[in-house]
Amino acid sequence: MTFQLLPDVAPFVTAFFALAAVAVVATVAVATDFLVVNHRERLARHESITTYYGQLHFAH
Repeated sequence: MTFQLLPDVAPFVTAFFALAAVAVVATVAVATDFLVVNHRERLARHESITTYYGQLHFAH
């Protein structure tokens, strides 16, 4: 008698990588939007990258 824990692993692996790809695309989209908006604001304030992003944690 043979016992296989997951007899068909391929659909699980495919679904995992499909969800991972969607998550990566969503993360890149959100990060791009965040950086574009903050880039415009940073340039308007004439601040360097380290000065602007170093003070973000005090902003909320």
